[in-house]
Amino acid sequence: GASTITTTGAVATGALTVTGDTIVGNGYGLIVGHSAQVTLEGQVPEFQILGTGGGDTALGVFRASANAYGPRIQLSSSRSASIGSFTIVQDDDVLGTIAWAGDDGVDYATKAATIEALVDGTPGSNDMPTRLVFATTADGASDVTEALRLDSSQNATFAGSISIPQTDKLYLDTDADSYIACGGDDWMTFYTGGTKA
Repeated sequence: GASTITTTGAVATGALTVTGDTIVGNGYGLIVGHSAQVTLEGQVPEFQILGTGGGDTALGVFRASANAYGPRIQLSSSRSASIGSFTIVQDDDVLGTIAWAGDDGVDYATKAATIEALVDGTPGSNDMPTRLVFATTADGASDVTEALRLDSSQNATFAGSISIPQTDKLYLDTDADSYIACGGDDWMTFYTGGTKA
């Protein structure tokens, strides 16, 4: 049968091997590298890796298998308030966010950048239209602003300018014969079918 260990101190010193599932109750945290949870971006995550160096603040996910697949990080969302039941998400619902923040001298609450996945249309069974939104925080601001959007039709929308280094090209099709060439003295040349337009 299942065994329960209740403690307010150390369970063991050295290595601890668990051969069954490890369940941390709701409202409690799994903390690696520190003695208590910290507040990050206004929230207290229940799983935290805290440290002062490169290795002890890194998350490594490795897969060894004799096939073409690698490891993955899965973020999922549901409109259901009960884990294990299903309620379909809706247009503009956030499916997951990767967020960055920095110490501003007061706390760790100010957003620096985010990558967010949102439902981009009407979802259905085996149909989940989604957009990715990349956002950054401008100098003097305390929240992120959308910088790049990749929508469910694979269209890219940039909020700012696109910089093309001199002598490089911006290709406009998959055949590499229609492009914009940039050079010195602030000039641009348009090519269509490999011929100057």
